[in-house]
Amino acid sequence: MPAPATARPPRAAPFKPKDADLFSIISSFDAAYSAYNGYQAGMERFWTLKYVEQNGITELNATVFKEGPGGSFLVRADDIPLVFPVLGAQNLPRGARLKVKLGEVDEITLDIHGTVIERLDDPADASNDGPVDDAEEEDDTVAGPIAIAVDVNEAPADATPAPAP
Repeated sequence: MPAPATARPPRAAPFKPKDADLFSIISSFDAAYSAYNGYQAGMERFWTLKYVEQNGITELNATVFKEGPGGSFLVRADDIPLVFPVLGAQNLPRGARLKVKLGEVDEITLDIHGTVIERLDDPADASNDGPVDDAEEEDDTVAGPIAIAVDVNEAPADATPAPAP
């Protein structure tokens, strides 16, 4: 006959509420995660631009998705994972489909710019345009900073832990 299982006492948390060491560890993890994320995004962009160069792609179909720096607009290529600024998209709504002529790839800054050649969708048909609310607007980041929920309220000493499911 097997020995009856004994109940283990609950383990104490390794960190106290609002512990500076815990927040230091979280901050270090967040910094390392951000660095790895930035490196990964750079590598993906590099190889996408290499693909453009190696295949001699000079024009792309793209969709306008947000206003970028310097009065240009950012577009997302339809066929490859590439977001880049274009000139000539002023006054075009988000979601407008365009044919874009690509400029030269800058392998140092991982940049490429484009110029609008023509609009592919019907400007008179508003159903072609993307959503007008900002709920779907995206930043082109692979992943953002992480957030960790930490309960800083210490449980009373006489509280019994809830049974594990």
